[in-house]
Amino acid sequence: MADNYNIIQIRRHDKLDKWSGVFKLNHDSYVSGRVYRDGNYLHKGKNEFSKFYKQRQEIATPRNDIQPVIDILIGYVYSTEPERNIDGDVKNALFSVAKGKDYARFTRNVARQLKLYPFVVLVDSPSDVQDFKTKYEKDKYGKNPYCLVYRYDEIRDFSLDDNGRFTWLLLDNSYVDKTDPLGKEKKITRYTLWMVKNGAVSVRDFIIKDKKVEPQEEMPLAIAEIPAIIAGKDFFDEDIVETNLIENCSEISKKLYNIDSLIDSILYDGAFKVLRYPLTDFVKELPKGLKSEGLGSVAVLEFDGMCSNAPDFIRAEVDNIQPYLDKAKEMVKEFFKQFGMKDTSETETKYWGDSGVAKSIDFQKTKGILLSIADEMEIIENEIVRYIGMWMNKSVESKSADKKITYNKDFDPDELNDDLNRLYQAMELPYETITKYAVEQIVRKLFPKADKKVIEAMIKEIHEGVKTPKVKFDDDKNDGGES
Repeated sequence: MADNYNIIQIRRHDKLDKWSGVFKLNHDSYVSGRVYRDGNYLHKGKNEFSKFYKQRQEIATPRNDIQPVIDILIGYVYSTEPERNIDGDVKNALFSVAKGKDYARFTRNVARQLKLYPFVVLVDSPSDVQDFKTKYEKDKYGKNPYCLVYRYDEIRDFSLDDNGRFTWLLLDNSYVDKTDPLGKEKKITRYTLWMVKNGAVSVRDFIIKDKKVEPQEEMPLAIAEIPAIIAGKDFFDEDIVETNLIENCSEISKKLYNIDSLIDSILYDGAFKVLRYPLTDFVKELPKGLKSEGLGSVAVLEFDGMCSNAPDFIRAEVDNIQPYLDKAKEMVKEFFKQFGMKDTSETETKYWGDSGVAKSIDFQKTKGILLSIADEMEIIENEIVRYIGMWMNKSVESKSADKKITYNKDFDPDELNDDLNRLYQAMELPYETITKYAVEQIVRKLFPKADKKVIEAMIKEIHEGVKTPKVKFDDDKNDGGES
């Protein structure tokens, strides 16, 4: 019989396993900071020396592109609070499912994850919840049903029936045991299997130790359905556009992260000169200290004196940065194209670094994302209410014709336009600033003998050509022209 349990430790849903790298990138892109830095998203060049790559790793700054976009979208979904038409004990229990945390904050946190990765919302409950009749007793002893969220990497495997409900669900409840203050902490691998047998639900833990599965006691529950909701089901359908949008944005953000690192390296290395010095019969070798430590802030590089080159100073030239800046700004545009942004101006200005072309966004594309979030959160909340009622032995219907919780589906494109416009400018502004600096240096190098006033006039003209981009939405009633 024990052999039958061994499959527990290797079970993994095929699509969760296949797309785990994508889900991790989405998660890390949203969290950013040290989590992103530790995700190894900085690519090493084919011909790049390891020590230079390590230096880039140390100075690379993780971006924060996904979090503002997601938060803007969630902000508009909740700009009008959902209507929650629930009374009595179920209402009291609903607003305490977050285990002491604010319910509104809980729902927003759930909504933020919908476009990042799939997850499960489990409505669990103390087994003796029905023994406590009053709200006072339930609050005092902590006996209300509560919600637990399991991310994509905490879901091992599952099966759904034709109605989209679980027939069984295997979750990862592993933890670190630190109960012994004098002993080493221990990683305990524990999987929990929820099953429906003969119209009743049971739960069983399995401890994985030394590659062996140790089944624990099976616990029957007084409910007929596994109280869990699979969220982000669109990720299992590769043709769903809305989920691909965030995935594409994460990939673009990763490219920008790598471009930023190259730009930083050019600016960083350009601040320090290298003295190239020829070795001759008179100077056969430079002092070791000079080679290893340099001369002040100047590094020293030896070369064969038989060459005709004289000693000179070299460093990374700032004009080498322009292709990277152009690519970065192209990527920023591509980022917002995921939301339908397009150029509405037939001609673009000819100045270097100019991105001041009129922009327009097809609001229908972004509205589709907002509606999908609102629709799925409506389903999740109504299912939570139904499962709370199931635990409390109270009938709570949530059929589509009579939903207890409804979300607003009417969104204002003008308000959303302003927020995305500010975000667009914030993402592109650093590249515009660096572009201005790079162009100034190039102009000064191209015209070293030009009059100072002429140089300043040229630079001023260039700066005036770098305009602030403007984002616009096409309203639902607009045929696609500029609004």
